[in-house]
Amino acid sequence: GLAYDLQRPTRMPSSLLAAARARPRPHIGSEQLKYQYFVTVHGLTFLPGGTCPSSNLSVLWTRGSKTAITQEAAADAQSRSAIFGQTLTLICTLFRSPSAASSSSGFSEKLCGFALIRHGSRGAQTLAKCKVDMAPFASAPPSAPLRRTLTLSKGSAAIAKLDVSISSRLQKELPRDGNDPSDRSDASSLSSCGSSLLDDVAYADDLDGELSERSGERAGERRSSRDGVSLGASR
Repeated sequence: GLAYDLQRPTRMPSSLLAAARARPRPHIGSEQLKYQYFVTVHGLTFLPGGTCPSSNLSVLWTRGSKTAITQEAAADAQSRSAIFGQTLTLICTLFRSPSAASSSSGFSEKLCGFALIRHGSRGAQTLAKCKVDMAPFASAPPSAPLRRTLTLSKGSAAIAKLDVSISSRLQKELPRDGNDPSDRSDASSLSSCGSSLLDDVAYADDLDGELSERSGERAGERRSSRDGVSLGASR
């Protein structure tokens, strides 16, 4: 597997970059709009029958190489629940094309990953995860976020229910060639949770979409893997 250090900027491995470039890139020529997404992680509850860990937990949100993570919180043994009350944000580029016109959002699918992380004496470990299409939330403004309950699973086994609110706001409309000279990595307040977590939360799954978003960047320009920003506790 691939391991990525969340504390330092990284380059996409050349072998994966070449493989992704060889695949069809359906977003070229599509209308591109950049959205800032906000996810408030309210809390989670472990499902009956499973183990409720005593060590600290956090929730990791990923989009390709971009990540944001909550602060750590412990689950209450009696309620089997952990409270986070924290809002995270990431930037996503959505694609509108004739083939996406039939979708409810009008955009092509934009998958992000959510993972439950346990922080133990042996380091950080992914306990469960899920994927969410963020495109339908493009119509949810920060003043009226949509609340959803996500099921975090390990393989086919459901582990916990994650309570979140999701909203977004349009940042800019990009040229059809994807060239955005103002696009730079955002500052991040990520906490370190181990170098192997991105391997567990599907970095390679989003390579093609990440290449489409970055197609206009200058050769050799580095992007930070720390594009996620924690906005602190929600109120």
